[in-house]
Amino acid sequence: MFHQPPSRKRIRPEVELLLDSARSTGESDSYAGKRASSRITEALQLEVKIDQPRQPGPHATTMQNISETGCAFWFRNKLDRGAKVFIREFTGDSSMPWIEAFVARSTQGLKGYLVGVRFERPEC
Repeated sequence: MFHQPPSRKRIRPEVELLLDSARSTGESDSYAGKRASSRITEALQLEVKIDQPRQPGPHATTMQNISETGCAFWFRNKLDRGAKVFIREFTGDSSMPWIEAFVARSTQGLKGYLVGVRFERPEC
């Protein structure tokens, strides 16, 4: 019996816009063969809104990297795993769409917390 590879999920248009911005000046990840989706390292300026009353926003921050499935950015506070956030590239004219994402990890580092988010709702 012929085995077909699993179909690749379609990338949401708003995620593709952010990926295109990162690809234009960023660098591809050297570990691409070990990941389901290669990462692009680029310090794009982002706006982040946290879906929690104690975190009004949007907050200005810097992206660390991005892939088709998620991205990482620097944030001054630790965010809870599973928290819903909205991110978009900062353009000054608010023309970029918001992207819904969910916190996968929040690790303390030199610039605050490196927050990794997934663009799809995590499986429970």
